Amino acid sequence: MFGDRGKVVEGFINQLGVLSHKSVKGFFTHCGWNSVLESITMGVPILAFPLGAEQKLNAKFVVDVVHMGLRVWPKEDADKEGSGLVVSGDVQVLARELIFGEEGRRAAARASELSASSRKAMDVGGSSYENLTKMVHEVCETRAGSE
Repeated sequence: MFGDRGKVVEGFINQLGVLSHKSVKGFFTHCGWNSVLESITMGVPILAFPLGAEQKLNAKFVVDVVHMGLRVWPKEDADKEGSGLVVSGDVQVLARELIFGEEGRRAAARASELSASSRKAMDVGGSSYENLTKMVHEVCETRAGSE
């Protein structure tokens, strides 16, 4: 426990369950695609701290394209040893901005809009639901035709 205001958990947790809790107002994440999608679905703005691979592109998408988060930037030159580290105070400032600041309010509003859109797409008759249904039918037809 962090006093009476938080909990540290070792091992696996149900991230979607945590993100869906009403007290969660922001998500500090490496921006793996599953984390980004879960955050969008739950309407939780992101504090992006990508570590590698596609995460940097995902962070750019979150911050610069869909405008539902803020980005943590390392202070050090990328060519130096130890790059990728950030000062804890910088994370604290950005976390406070995400939760209490004007940029954070805009990111939260956008996250809420995207959540509503994503849920509508996944509902029966929505675009994601219908496209998945079409794909399943096509795969079944293709498989039946090859037997």
